Amino acid sequence: MPSRLKTRLLWAGGIALLGLIPFFPVLFSGQILFASDSVGSPAWRFYFDALRHGSLPWWNPFQLGGMPTFDAMFGDASYPLFLLLGLILPVERVVQFNFMFEVCLAGWGAFFLMRRYFNLDRGLSLALAAAYMLNTNFFSHIHAGHTGKFHIMAWLPLSLYCLLRSLERKTRWVHLLGLCLSVTLFILTSHLQFTYYTLMGYFLVFAHAFFQFAREKNYRLAALTAAKFWVPVMLGVGLAFPIFYPPTQWNKEFSVRGEGGHQTYEHATSWSMHPEELASLVVPEFGGINEKYWGRNPFKLNSEYPGGVLLFLGIFGLAAFRRRRMWLWGAVGLLAVVFGMGAHTPFFHLFYQFVPGIKSFRAPSMMLFWLATALMMIAGEALVLLRPGSVPGAPKNFDPAALGKKLLLFGGIAGGVLILSGLASQAVYGMWGSMFGPEAIPNLPRQSGNAGDFALGAIKNGVLALALVFALRQWILRESKDQRWLPFSIFLVAAICVDLYWENSRFVDVYPLERVFPHEPAVEALEKEKEPFRVFGMPGAYERGFLQYHKVETVEGFVDQEYRLYREFRGGDYQRNENFLHGLRQNPD
Repeated sequence: MPSRLKTRLLWAGGIALLGLIPFFPVLFSGQILFASDSVGSPAWRFYFDALRHGSLPWWNPFQLGGMPTFDAMFGDASYPLFLLLGLILPVERVVQFNFMFEVCLAGWGAFFLMRRYFNLDRGLSLALAAAYMLNTNFFSHIHAGHTGKFHIMAWLPLSLYCLLRSLERKTRWVHLLGLCLSVTLFILTSHLQFTYYTLMGYFLVFAHAFFQFAREKNYRLAALTAAKFWVPVMLGVGLAFPIFYPPTQWNKEFSVRGEGGHQTYEHATSWSMHPEELASLVVPEFGGINEKYWGRNPFKLNSEYPGGVLLFLGIFGLAAFRRRRMWLWGAVGLLAVVFGMGAHTPFFHLFYQFVPGIKSFRAPSMMLFWLATALMMIAGEALVLLRPGSVPGAPKNFDPAALGKKLLLFGGIAGGVLILSGLASQAVYGMWGSMFGPEAIPNLPRQSGNAGDFALGAIKNGVLALALVFALRQWILRESKDQRWLPFSIFLVAAICVDLYWENSRFVDVYPLERVFPHEPAVEALEKEKEPFRVFGMPGAYERGFLQYHKVETVEGFVDQEYRLYREFRGGDYQRNENFLHGLRQNPD
């Protein structure tokens, strides 16, 4: 084996190992990974069985009296990687191994982006790759089972590399092709809203390049840049048109998502970030995690935390180096936060009124994936600029002593405030409650039970900030300019892993396989029934998708894109309808 290939495989293996360590409790348990919306994926059995027999099922007869498979956006039915795994793995393991592989894919893509775009050395590229693939905003979607979002974020670094290269003065055809195919891939994940948010960020990057050439009065390059952006993007959308178009018409004409109540400002701003989630960007435990969540949403299964190291390096990079590209990514990250805050800022009215499609969406907090991505890009450029004269336009003689003093002031204050907040967590919570109160935060009574977790999280991030200050001053901002990048890279990897393994451990849970696929004589008897029938299951009798796994047709179930006439026919939510199975949920039997 050539030495260069061996080296690349070793680094790829190292990235994979760092990404897979959080899954060890699941892998060595013999059970399956908990993923709330798609745990075990029992509903996929009929689909993969049909594919193995050479047919594509256009109709799903097993829930809500039957629904069209692709018009109603049947999850990941068109996503190539998921299909491949579904054909070779038992259905109950597909989602688990898809998540695991895509964590590694995100790391490989981020490593490639840092190496090829910023020309960072392998150690620093490994650190930022780990920071991206383990950032909690990405990783916590495992717990929620939000596969479509996860697919897109996993491929985003590679797609972003193709976008950035496509917008340069000299572009290779392979970059244009990569941009085109990645847009197609995003749409094939069946998460059109997340794809739309991704393309909103891409548009900002394109607009920055376009106006840069226009400001130079190089109109030929500006026009060429527009073509290099819009042609691959629109071609990518066109390649996925057979998958993309039918769901848009279903949502418009038939789905409950097309009803008037799903076009209001209140709907568009639902499941947004709140002030508690904003504070949780710095200390994720502040607003409570999972069952300890005390914020304003009904519940929360994920976190928007980008990681302490990315947050620190991103802010440090913006403050230390006033570079146009860094301000671009700073603007992307800031806009993601403002958008994610929904109705808590007046700016969302502008998005709602003037950006096409926003009226049909909800959960603006999804946009926060751009914060972690933007921080990674700022951190990458900052690490390049810390090598004087290493890139064109980089400061050749910046004063490391002066920069070190500013870093000590900023990092010392930040670390000190975080540690003091942790030591006085009850006082911090008391001030927060006095500012907002239970009328604004219905879940406020849960707050006191989370004070211990918040204290530990704040102290941990305070110590992390102080350690980053020490490492930068000790190894990089040395007055002798004798920079020592190897120990700094090792420190970065260690700090990132300690921080994010700590946070992500709450989002990787073992789930008993037998709970999703129990032995059930009644259902096995129904499987043998020859005459057509449909089952009306009692609320809570089985796990979601269990009857579908056994290919038993049902009249109930839950799908976000339910046929609106069917919902009207069954009286809305049948489990809460006064005249329909009333009281069964309260019965202890």
